[in-house]
Amino acid sequence: VCISKPSIREAILASLDQLILRDLKSTIFKCLDGSQALVL
Repeated sequence: VCISKPSIREAILASLDQLILRDLKSTIFKCLDGSQALVL
């Protein structure tokens, strides 16, 4: 099976985007909860 490097890079970037978005959402929810300040 031959996998092109661009597709691997795109998959990694997509998973990183999802992780970052999830972290941002959880941070925002914590801030709304009042248990933690929102740090950017």
